[in-house]
This record gives sequence, structure tokens and C-alpha cells, in this order.
Amino acid sequence: LKSYHPDWTNDELINQVIGTADDIDTLNPGYENKLGDGRINAYHALVDENVVPQQELKLEFLSHTVEDENGNGMIEPEETVSINLEMKNWSQLVNSSDVSFSLSTIDPDINIISGTTTVFVPADDAFEIEDAFTFSVNEGATAHEAVFVVQVTADVEITYDSEFLLKVLVAPSGIFIWDGELNSPGYSGHFIKQYLNEQGFDVVYSDFYPPSFAGFDAVFLSFGNGGENTDQAIFFDYPYSLLMQEYLENAGKLYVEGMAIMGLPQYFGWENKTALHDLFGVTNASIGFISNPISSLEGQAGTLAEGIMFTQSNQSQNWYIDQLTPAAGAQVPFVEDNFGNVSVYNEGTAGHKAFYLGYCLADLVDVDPHSSRYNVLLNMLDFMGYPQGDDYVQANFSQDKTYILPGEEIQFTDFSVSAEGTS
Repeated sequence: LKSYHPDWTNDELINQVIGTADDIDTLNPGYENKLGDGRINAYHALVDENVVPQQELKLEFLSHTVEDENGNGMIEPEETVSINLEMKNWSQLVNSSDVSFSLSTIDPDINIISGTTTVFVPADDAFEIEDAFTFSVNEGATAHEAVFVVQVTADVEITYDSEFLLKVLVAPSGIFIWDGELNSPGYSGHFIKQYLNEQGFDVVYSDFYPPSFAGFDAVFLSFGNGGENTDQAIFFDYPYSLLMQEYLENAGKLYVEGMAIMGLPQYFGWENKTALHDLFGVTNASIGFISNPISSLEGQAGTLAEGIMFTQSNQSQNWYIDQLTPAAGAQVPFVEDNFGNVSVYNEGTAGHKAFYLGYCLADLVDVDPHSSRYNVLLNMLDFMGYPQGDDYVQANFSQDKTYILPGEEIQFTDFSVSAEGTS
């Protein structure tokens, strides 16, 4: 094309190639607006004249930040809060000076103060919307996740992200549980949430990883295992680790599970590697570059997992499990046969408590009333300062039939027992 038009500028060349490309969205159902500007049509690029690319914005919502009134990082009752957006327009040649953003919510504890703004959107570039949206929180608001809807309109077509959701945590208190994917296999948050709800704990359950854990008494994080290509779960990265570090350094109580949570900071040489390892009580974390499903996950004597054994798990992906070396004073609750230490917990002098497991707790298969996921959770809660009763052991119910006909009854037996063996 340059040889045909040696006097054209780069923008003119790009305009011609994009404006004559073939739309292939209809040939790829499910990938509409995700295939760039289409397939290059060399013939039309050379012969067409007066080409005008389709006038459309291709917006992507990248992230949002909040600024609370008193600057303590918590969105509290009776506080006014501003929301800032980071966006990108992927359209290479189309901009607009008349793009309207509107913010709304049906949350009864949220009052929108300023919810609309009009901005200039540049071509093929990121842009920010700052101090345009504000809201206040009602006096009686309790801990929960508030969901906002952002709607975008413009004087040209918007092919995607013309409407998207953003979330904030309001009045943080109690226990925060985060799953990489809500209510999904391979994550333990839903399992932990169900038990804590049954016990009457105040719980906020979300797939939104907040900018701070300040205000929460305890935090449970489940990243999952991404498999060999690391793309089937949430990949643990540096910003995630910074929030964990900040929370623990302020005497937080944290449980985290997932793939290479301790190994990645060491492997990539993150600046906070030493601080993070010290908080969890780890001196070395080597990533196992293999798939290692559990065969004998044995609780260690003198730890909160003493006498507990798991021989099977429903976890589908078991790649890159950490092999841990504990620091003095830290405890290794579980060792996987022919692999090594896969879990650690540690208590700091400043009051922080940290527990790490390389496997998914919820996917472990209970062996008997003692070797059960519930007992691990109960003992972990006791370690964090939430005792569930002296010498109490909780396990799943057992049923007398696994197959029943219509009209038949099924009997359940509660195998919750004390250490002395009494129900």
C-alpha cells in the first residue's frame, strides 16, 4: 500500500487498511467486537477510494478507585465518597468529545450525589474520569458489597462496554471472603461462607478484590489453580500481594489458598518478597513445575491439623504447588507425600495471623468424622481467635442410602462428635 501511495502519511495508511477490512464477527459467534477491526482485504485496500472507517468507539473499563472523605481507606456510614474510572478506547481512528457517563445503583444505603459527566474520549488511548461521581452512605449502613451500573452514550456507536458494573465495599466489618469466581468448583470461599453464615458470623462474600481490607476482622482469599497454562483461575500478582502485606502488617487475620502464592514472589523477585514471606513464616518457597494431585495429605503432630489425613481431592487442576520451608516459630500443618510442605501458618508479635494452603480446602474429600474439611476450618478459626467449642469436631452428615425410589425415606446421621467420641 505504501508503494502505491508513497506520499500518504501513516494515519492515512492505517485509515485505508482498517476502513477496507472485512467484518468477520458473524463468522465467529461469541467473539463479536473482540477481533479488532476485521480481516485485512488487500485488494480493497489497494483499489478503494475515499475510505471512511466505521465510526465507533471500542471502550474497555479497566479499573476504578474510590476516595473516602476521611482518607482512612474505608467507606463508612455518613461518609461522602468519590469514584474515579480508568478506561480505554481501542478504536484506532475514532475519538469523540461528546461521551456521557452516568452512574446509578439500587442499593438502599447509597445516595448518588453526582452521577453524570460528559468527557472527551481519545482514539486508541487510555483515559481517566476523576472526581465526576460522588455518593454518600446512609447512617445505618452495615457491611456489604454495593453494586453500581455505569452507562455510556455517545454521538457515535459504542460497540462494547457501553454498560458495565463496578463494586465497592461499604462499612467494612466482620469477615470478608473473596472467591476468584463466585460459587465455583476449585474455590473455597463459598464453602467457608456457608459454614460461617450457619454459625451466625457477619460475612461479606464477593468476587471483587478491594483496594484495602481495612475494617475487616478476618479475611479469606481463594485464588484457585490456573492449570498448566495458568489461565483457568485468578493469577496471583504483585498488587494482590501488596494488599495482603498491608493487612497483615496491621495485625490482620488472613487465610489464603491458591497456586504458587508464596513461590511467585520469590520466582519473580518482587520487592515485598521478604516481607510477605516473613509474615507467613516462610524462608523459601520453590514452585513445583508439575501437576501434583494429592495422594496423602497428612496433618502434622503438634499443629492444628494433627491426626487429620486426606487421600483424595476433587480439585481438577493441581499445577505449580509451592514446596515450603518454614521459618522458626511457624507451623507446617500439612505435608503431601513425596512432595513436601504445602501449607504454613504463622502468628506475629504484632498480632497478625496468617495461614496458607497450596490446595483448595473445599475440594478435599472427607475421609471420616475427624479427617474432614470442617475440622480444618474449625481449627483454623480457633487459631484466628474464633473458637467453636472445646474439643468439638464437626463433620458432614451421613445418609443411610445413596439411591432412593419415589416415596422412600432417607435417614441422616450427624457425625459431629467431641474428642471423647460422644455425639
